[in-house]
Amino acid sequence: SEAVPALIDLLDDDAPAIRAHAARALGPIGAPARQADPALAKLIGDRTRLVGRQAVEALRAIKPGAKVGLRLLAKLLKDADPAVRGRALDALAEAGKPAVPFLIKALGDDETCHWACLVLSQIGPDAAEAVPALVEVFVCDRPETCREAILALAEIGAAAKGAVGP
Repeated sequence: SEAVPALIDLLDDDAPAIRAHAARALGPIGAPARQADPALAKLIGDRTRLVGRQAVEALRAIKPGAKVGLRLLAKLLKDADPAVRGRALDALAEAGKPAVPFLIKALGDDETCHWACLVLSQIGPDAAEAVPALVEVFVCDRPETCREAILALAEIGAAAKGAVGP
């Protein structure tokens, strides 16, 4: 944890490899590295994809609070890089119930709806508050997204009983 300030400084280095290695080094430090959250968040949009991926992985390991982390991760569902998007999906699923409000919002966006359904399915019964939004999704015109919404409702289980009629 003593290295955190120096690693944060390296996140601003001109060399992409140094930025990526600094981000990678912060992840295993965990909670004591939370002061790096803002700097890591800036790196997610780095022009070098490896740097962005390492920043997402570090944030996932650090587990920033909902204020920073979940909002940022939900935005990453739109990232063009499948590796970044995949890491964001995993991190949101790991966050569980606290991620549900962000995922409900993502259900309303055509670009992120499919991914939000996947994560809600992984969260399962703890995603019960998403049932009304998922019901709206499964009547959409995108069969693959409709299927994922139905699978998410199935994973939510008994709390999704109200979706049976529609």
